[in-house]
Amino acid sequence: MDLFIRAVGIYPAGRNIQLRNGRKAYVIDSDGPIVIPFASRVEMPFSVMQYPPDLKEAESSDPELGIDRRVVPASPAETYELLPHYLKAPIRLVSTG
Repeated sequence: MDLFIRAVGIYPAGRNIQLRNGRKAYVIDSDGPIVIPFASRVEMPFSVMQYPPDLKEAESSDPELGIDRRVVPASPAETYELLPHYLKAPIRLVSTG
């Protein structure tokens, strides 16, 4: 199981997570993870793309940038519906059935 978690990560790319500061963020790389914040505390999408912090590094300097582990990450399909246009453009959702 340890090997699987190291390979895929606890928060796989393509998932949406909530940060401790209330913002929604899109995971672009599970190693870190590296995320792109895309919505405010009140779930209003940001109009321009935010700088993607590496949470492993950012959390040590700003605890509010850590992942709120009380909130279950959304599925990829749910995440896609929440994303602003600038993040949806490079993503193609593949139907599984």
